[in-house]
Amino acid sequence: MTDSLISFRAVNVRRGKRLVLRDLSFDISAGEHLILQGENGIGKTTLLKTALGFILPEKGSLIRKLRGPGSLAYLPQESLSGDLPISVQEVVDIGFSARRMGRTERRRRIHDLLEALGCASLAGRSFATLSGGEKQRVSLARCLAQAPEMLILDEPTAGLDPEIRSRFYPLLLEMAAGHGAAVLLVTHDLKGIPEEGWRRLRLEQELDTTRVREVG
Repeated sequence: MTDSLISFRAVNVRRGKRLVLRDLSFDISAGEHLILQGENGIGKTTLLKTALGFILPEKGSLIRKLRGPGSLAYLPQESLSGDLPISVQEVVDIGFSARRMGRTERRRRIHDLLEALGCASLAGRSFATLSGGEKQRVSLARCLAQAPEMLILDEPTAGLDPEIRSRFYPLLLEMAAGHGAAVLLVTHDLKGIPEEGWRRLRLEQELDTTRVREVG
C-alpha cells in the first residue's frame, strides 16, 4: 500500500462564522496526481490551505508525513508579485534556498530546470516583463527547485489563453512524474488537461459531512 503524504481525519475547518469543511477524511498518497473539482464556495481552496498548514483545523487531525521544509511546494493562480524587481534566474533560485549546494551546482540546476520548461532564454530577463504563461512556467521551475514530495496548485492557468493551458498541463505532469512528486490540482476548467495520468476527484457536501468522491 502506498504511504499517505497528507491525511485528513474527521477534520472541521471554519472560515469566520462558516463551517466550510465538515468531518472530512481524505488521503493524498506519494506520487499521486489528483485533480480536485467542486462548486464555487464548496471549500476547495480551504482544503488546499489546510493541507499547506496555512489554516488550522478546528477539530480532527491533519497528519503530514513529509521530509521537512521544502517538501511541499505551492503554486497559486498568481504565485509572485507581477512587478517583482528580480530576474527569472533569481526567482528559481528562491526554490533552492533550503537546500545545501554550492553556487556552481545551483546555477547548473537552475539552467537545467529552465531548459526543461522551455524558459532557458529567459534566465536574465526581469520577472516583471514576462507574459502570464512565462511567469507560471518560471514559477513551476521555482517549485520544482525545492525537490518537493508534493506540488499543490490552485487554478494555475486561470486567465491564460487556451494554447498556453494546453502546453502547461502536460509539462506539469511530465516534470512532476520525473521528480517523483505528488500533485494536488484545483481547477474549474479541465480544457487542456490530458485524460491520462490524473485521478479526478470532486469535493461535495453530503448532509453534515464533506466528502471527496472519485469521478470519471
